[in-house]
Amino acid sequence: MNDLVRSLQEQIPVDIIYVSARNSFTKRRIIVKSIENQHIHAYCYLRRLCRTFKKEQILSTQLAYRSTNPS
Repeated sequence: MNDLVRSLQEQIPVDIIYVSARNSFTKRRIIVKSIENQHIHAYCYLRRLCRTFKKEQILSTQLAYRSTNPS
């Protein structure tokens, strides 16, 4: 979940593996716009729209662009 927070704070893309309500798996590249209790609101590069993702359906995250500055 830290990658999602970092995407929100720094507005950098994060890759997610997401399982839909129909049990289909997709890889999405998103930029997080807001984080709520159960949902992530983000711009989705695949759909080219702002989308809402259920936190429980995000299986994995990885920053798309790693910073060269040590944190």
